[in-house]
Amino acid sequence: MKLLKPYPILLPALLLVHWCRAQFTPLAVTINPESCNKGYVSISIGDGTGNFNYNWNDGGSGKQRGDLDAGIYSVTIVDQQTAADTTIKIEITRTRCKVRFALVMTPNGDGINDVFYISGLELYPNFHLQLFNRWGQLVHEQENEYIPWDGTSHGVKLPDDSYYYVFFYDGKKKDEYEMGSISIIR
Repeated sequence: MKLLKPYPILLPALLLVHWCRAQFTPLAVTINPESCNKGYVSISIGDGTGNFNYNWNDGGSGKQRGDLDAGIYSVTIVDQQTAADTTIKIEITRTRCKVRFALVMTPNGDGINDVFYISGLELYPNFHLQLFNRWGQLVHEQENEYIPWDGTSHGVKLPDDSYYYVFFYDGKKKDEYEMGSISIIR
Protein backbone atom coordinates (compact mmCIF):
# COMPACT_ATOMS: atom_id res chain seq x y z
CA MET A 1 0.00 0.00 0.00
CA LYS A 2 1.41 3.38 -0.98
CA LEU A 3 0.69 6.28 1.32
CA LEU A 4 -0.34 9.47 -0.40
CA LYS A 5 -1.38 13.02 0.51
CA PRO A 6 -3.59 13.53 3.55
CA TYR A 7 -6.87 15.30 2.89
CA PRO A 8 -8.04 16.90 6.15
CA ILE A 9 -11.61 16.98 7.35
CA LEU A 10 -11.64 19.54 10.16
CA LEU A 11 -14.11 19.17 12.98
CA PRO A 12 -14.12 21.36 16.09
CA ALA A 13 -12.48 18.76 18.32
CA LEU A 14 -11.00 16.22 15.93
CA LEU A 15 -8.96 15.87 12.75
CA LEU A 16 -9.48 12.83 10.59
CA VAL A 17 -6.82 12.35 7.93
CA HIS A 18 -7.94 10.41 4.86
CA TRP A 19 -5.52 9.55 2.07
CA CYS A 20 -5.99 10.45 -1.60
CA ARG A 21 -3.71 10.74 -4.66
CA ALA A 22 -1.78 14.01 -4.51
CA GLN A 23 1.34 15.59 -3.04
CA PHE A 24 1.80 16.18 0.70
CA THR A 25 0.80 19.52 2.25
CA PRO A 26 0.85 20.53 5.96
CA LEU A 27 -2.33 20.14 8.01
CA ALA A 28 -3.89 22.39 10.62
CA VAL A 29 -5.77 21.16 13.67
CA THR A 30 -7.92 23.25 15.95
CA ILE A 31 -7.49 22.81 19.70
CA ASN A 32 -10.36 20.91 21.24
CA PRO A 33 -12.70 23.65 22.44
CA GLU A 34 -13.81 21.54 25.40
CA SER A 35 -10.45 21.98 27.09
CA CYS A 36 -9.18 25.05 25.18
CA ASN A 37 -5.62 24.20 26.12
CA LYS A 38 -4.94 20.78 24.62
CA GLY A 39 -5.43 19.20 21.21
CA TYR A 40 -6.55 15.78 19.99
CA VAL A 41 -5.59 14.12 16.69
CA SER A 42 -6.90 10.93 15.09
CA ILE A 43 -5.35 9.64 11.85
CA SER A 44 -7.27 7.24 9.64
CA ILE A 45 -5.70 5.58 6.58
CA GLY A 46 -7.80 4.03 3.81
CA ASP A 47 -10.36 1.59 5.13
CA GLY A 48 -8.45 1.11 8.38
CA THR A 49 -7.45 -2.51 7.72
CA GLY A 50 -3.71 -1.95 7.19
CA ASN A 51 -1.01 -2.33 9.82
CA PHE A 52 0.89 0.88 10.39
CA ASN A 53 3.32 2.27 12.95
CA TYR A 54 2.87 5.90 13.97
CA ASN A 55 6.03 7.56 15.30
CA TRP A 56 5.64 11.11 16.56
CA ASN A 57 8.51 13.61 16.80
CA ASP A 58 7.84 14.07 20.53
CA GLY A 59 8.35 10.35 21.22
CA GLY A 60 4.68 9.46 21.21
CA SER A 61 3.13 6.67 19.18
CA GLY A 62 -0.26 5.60 17.91
CA LYS A 63 -2.79 6.93 15.43
CA GLN A 64 -4.72 8.79 18.13
CA ARG A 65 -3.08 11.36 20.38
CA GLY A 66 -4.62 13.59 22.98
CA ASP A 67 -3.41 16.09 25.53
CA LEU A 68 -1.24 17.83 22.91
CA ASP A 69 0.03 21.36 23.53
CA ALA A 70 -0.11 23.96 20.78
CA GLY A 71 2.77 23.53 18.33
CA ILE A 72 3.92 21.76 15.20
CA TYR A 73 4.12 17.98 15.30
CA SER A 74 5.35 15.52 12.73
CA VAL A 75 4.34 11.89 12.58
CA THR A 76 6.08 9.27 10.46
CA ILE A 77 3.68 6.57 9.33
CA VAL A 78 5.27 3.25 8.33
CA ASP A 79 3.41 0.48 6.48
CA GLN A 80 4.44 -2.70 8.32
CA GLN A 81 3.98 -4.87 5.21
CA THR A 82 5.96 -2.84 2.65
CA ALA A 83 8.11 -0.68 4.95
CA ALA A 84 6.95 2.33 2.88
CA ASP A 85 6.77 5.45 5.00
CA THR A 86 5.68 9.05 4.87
CA THR A 87 5.87 11.93 7.31
CA ILE A 88 3.08 14.45 7.81
CA LYS A 89 3.11 17.67 9.78
CA ILE A 90 0.25 18.75 11.99
CA GLU A 91 -0.06 22.20 13.49
CA ILE A 92 -2.15 22.54 16.61
CA THR A 93 -3.17 26.11 17.30
CA ARG A 94 -4.58 27.52 20.49
CA THR A 95 -8.12 28.88 20.32
CA ARG A 96 -9.69 31.38 22.66
CA CYS A 97 -11.46 29.66 25.52
CA LYS A 98 -14.92 31.11 25.72
CA VAL A 99 -16.43 32.17 28.98
CA ARG A 100 -19.89 30.87 29.87
CA PHE A 101 -22.61 33.00 31.36
CA ALA A 102 -25.58 32.13 33.53
CA LEU A 103 -28.91 32.75 31.80
CA VAL A 104 -31.04 33.32 34.89
CA MET A 105 -30.44 34.52 38.41
CA THR A 106 -32.82 34.36 41.36
CA PRO A 107 -31.36 36.68 44.01
CA ASN A 108 -33.71 35.67 46.81
CA GLY A 109 -31.11 34.70 49.41
CA ASP A 110 -31.56 30.91 49.19
CA GLY A 111 -27.96 30.39 48.02
CA ILE A 112 -29.00 29.04 44.61
CA ASN A 113 -28.41 31.27 41.57
CA ASP A 114 -28.30 34.36 43.78
CA VAL A 115 -25.60 35.99 41.62
CA PHE A 116 -24.69 36.33 37.95
CA TYR A 117 -22.14 33.57 37.53
CA ILE A 118 -19.47 33.58 34.79
CA SER A 119 -17.27 30.50 34.33
CA GLY A 120 -13.83 30.57 32.71
CA LEU A 121 -13.24 34.15 33.75
CA GLU A 122 -9.97 33.31 35.51
CA LEU A 123 -8.32 33.03 32.07
CA TYR A 124 -8.94 36.73 31.37
CA PRO A 125 -7.58 38.91 34.18
CA ASN A 126 -7.97 42.09 32.08
CA PHE A 127 -11.69 41.60 31.32
CA HIS A 128 -14.28 44.38 31.24
CA LEU A 129 -17.95 43.62 31.95
CA GLN A 130 -20.93 45.95 31.43
CA LEU A 131 -24.60 45.23 32.20
CA PHE A 132 -27.46 47.31 30.81
CA ASN A 133 -31.20 47.46 31.38
CA ARG A 134 -33.72 47.28 28.52
CA TRP A 135 -33.37 51.03 27.88
CA GLY A 136 -29.60 50.82 27.47
CA GLN A 137 -28.75 52.37 30.83
CA LEU A 138 -25.61 51.02 32.45
CA VAL A 139 -26.63 49.28 35.71
CA HIS A 140 -23.37 47.49 36.59
CA GLU A 141 -19.76 47.57 35.45
CA GLN A 142 -16.54 45.94 36.56
CA GLU A 143 -13.11 45.06 35.26
CA ASN A 144 -9.99 43.07 36.13
CA GLU A 145 -11.36 41.56 39.37
CA TYR A 146 -14.63 39.65 39.25
CA ILE A 147 -17.10 40.15 42.05
CA PRO A 148 -20.30 38.21 41.26
CA TRP A 149 -23.12 40.62 40.45
CA ASP A 150 -26.05 40.34 42.87
CA GLY A 151 -28.73 42.03 40.76
CA THR A 152 -28.39 45.47 42.30
CA SER A 153 -27.41 48.86 40.94
CA HIS A 154 -25.88 51.36 43.38
CA GLY A 155 -27.18 49.19 46.26
CA VAL A 156 -30.79 49.11 44.98
CA LYS A 157 -32.41 45.78 43.98
CA LEU A 158 -33.26 45.79 40.30
CA PRO A 159 -36.73 44.55 39.26
CA ASP A 160 -37.42 41.24 37.53
CA ASP A 161 -36.47 41.75 33.90
CA SER A 162 -33.90 40.88 31.27
CA TYR A 163 -30.56 42.66 31.43
CA TYR A 164 -27.93 42.71 28.72
CA TYR A 165 -24.22 42.23 29.14
CA VAL A 166 -21.17 43.00 27.04
CA PHE A 167 -18.08 41.10 28.10
CA PHE A 168 -14.71 42.19 26.68
CA TYR A 169 -11.98 39.56 27.00
CA ASP A 170 -9.44 42.36 27.31
CA GLY A 171 -10.68 45.79 28.37
CA LYS A 172 -8.01 47.45 26.24
CA LYS A 173 -9.03 45.55 23.09
CA LYS A 174 -12.68 46.16 22.30
CA ASP A 175 -12.73 43.89 19.23
CA GLU A 176 -13.11 40.57 21.10
CA TYR A 177 -16.29 40.34 23.15
CA GLU A 178 -19.38 38.34 24.03
CA MET A 179 -22.90 39.71 24.33
CA GLY A 180 -26.02 38.17 25.81
CA SER A 181 -28.76 38.51 28.35
CA ILE A 182 -29.43 37.53 31.94
CA SER A 183 -32.90 37.39 33.47
CA ILE A 184 -33.58 38.32 37.07
CA ILE A 185 -36.43 36.37 38.68
CA ARG A 186 -36.98 37.10 42.36
